Amino acid sequence: MSDNPGALKDSYNILSKLCALISKFSKDFRYSFWEKIENYAIDTVAEISLTTKVFWFEEKIQHLSTAKKDVEIINILLKVCHDSNKLSHKDYDEINNDLNELFNQITKRESFCRIKLKERSDLLK
Repeated sequence: MSDNPGALKDSYNILSKLCALISKFSKDFRYSFWEKIENYAIDTVAEISLTTKVFWFEEKIQHLSTAKKDVEIINILLKVCHDSNKLSHKDYDEINNDLNELFNQITKRESFCRIKLKERSDLLK
């Protein structure tokens, strides 16, 4: 079984894009609000990376669920940045599309793991 290296690469690329946007934020906003976005993006990369290192489906599901939550929090924080005119429409749309695509990849992987977990459970009956 191959874990999703595409999601890992995509989450890292999103983290890089988010870090590049820091220079566009005012200093006070950069060190308070933006730091939260950056931390959740780092957590997302870490959680996806951990799914490639664990063997059991239960653990993979746990890490993937946490990564989905982190992506959703990033989405919410970015929406606030956009709505408060701290983030341009173009930057917001680009990152939002990337995050939605990543969320879908994680969801598909999580569904796959749940199916495999159920199959394993059915075999043990």
